[in-house]
Amino acid sequence: MGAQASYPFNRATRLELGGDLHWATFERETSAFLHAQNGTLLTESHARTRPLGSLLLVQPSIAIVHDTTVPGATGPLLGRRFRFELAPSLGNLRLTTVLADWRQYVTLARPFTLAVRLKQIGRLGSGATDPRLLPLVYSLRDVARGYSARSIRAAECGGSRTGCTPFHVSQIRHVSSANIELRVPLVELISGRRSVAFPVETFTFADNVALGRADGAAHRLPPTWLSSVGAGVRVNARGFVFEVAGTRPLTRLNSGWRLTFDFGPAF
Repeated sequence: MGAQASYPFNRATRLELGGDLHWATFERETSAFLHAQNGTLLTESHARTRPLGSLLLVQPSIAIVHDTTVPGATGPLLGRRFRFELAPSLGNLRLTTVLADWRQYVTLARPFTLAVRLKQIGRLGSGATDPRLLPLVYSLRDVARGYSARSIRAAECGGSRTGCTPFHVSQIRHVSSANIELRVPLVELISGRRSVAFPVETFTFADNVALGRADGAAHRLPPTWLSSVGAGVRVNARGFVFEVAGTRPLTRLNSGWRLTFDFGPAF
């Protein structure tokens, strides 16, 4: 539950103040099944426990937001946008979430647009490593295309999971990313004229990400570096933007090209 208020200084810049109340409980269910050698189920048991206490957090926030971008069919074409936000959390845990997100869009030579995003988000404080918090990153492909938690785990374990601590997105406490794209509308590239009826954009990209992590004991782990390059196509289908790209991861055990899919407008 939350509320937000904003005060605009002008048409491009505003101050945002917010407040959120978070309450969550956790429950674990363990099931045990005993089968005979022929597969017959002999016994079955279920036990529910509460391994973690409930979580109550009050989170005020303050942010400076600036946006002068010109939107296109699949993403911004011109301008700049940034957001700097500070959000302390009070209650069962003490931590502060810090966000800095800066994006710039420049027309190099029509119809080519260079898009750059620099982003840093992290949690600071004694409660930053608590497993009851929602993860900063739900999927690695959201920050670096071509990667997954499973592929990182295989890389860190030398291709084997035996005796190796698995990689979990819940371990991520800091994310530093730099994303670069060169975008061009397909129809305008071919015919020299922009088309609203056929909103298709081609792009090439480079993703670079550093993930700062901590284990359950709050011990810092070495940063995980992810880099990938590729090219693809975005299509706006009646307001829904789809992305298909050929992606090549450059770090960890990932090698070779792969086909990746995504949903949503460009950054």
